[in-house]
Amino acid sequence: MVEITQREGRARVPINDKALGVWVGTQREQYRLRQKGRYSHMSDERIAMLTKVGFVWEVNIWNERFEKLKQFQT
Repeated sequence: MVEITQREGRARVPINDKALGVWVGTQREQYRLRQKGRYSHMSDERIAMLTKVGFVWEVNIWNERFEKLKQFQT
């Protein structure tokens, strides 16, 4: 299940849900294609629905993990 965290205000996909993780990656890729003006299955309606639940369109995993590392060390 996708959880929306109160602290961060965004949808988070549990690491153990691989099928959902693949789906999320596909949504991001379709969004990127649309942003570049290329053919995509991503519609305005889908963008609105995902945005409403706090979907994160752009992810920088390295920075996110680095910030968690800094919190762990303090």
